[in-house]
Amino acid sequence: RVREISAHFEHHSRYVGHVRDKITVNFTLIEKRYIKSMDCFAVYGSDDNDNLLFYWAKTLDKVCESGKISGRIKDHKKDEYRNNANVTVLNYVKVL
Repeated sequence: RVREISAHFEHHSRYVGHVRDKITVNFTLIEKRYIKSMDCFAVYGSDDNDNLLFYWAKTLDKVCESGKISGRIKDHKKDEYRNNANVTVLNYVKVL
């Protein structure tokens, strides 16, 4: 199911903003995974414009299911696990 939802965004996703910009977006969760070796959650979702976003969350209260988040753009990358989709990587994310 996650693969199906993700495939919808993979071809249309664009990078959001510029590296080091601070942004606030409406976020919809696609997938979250606990990564034991990093001791945190990998959070993957989209904004209102169908752009893919990714960030790390140390605790579950930092994982946004649906709503506004703010954060600083850390990087723009092609995600090899998502058919080289354009993904904006965020840092210092706050759930609003």
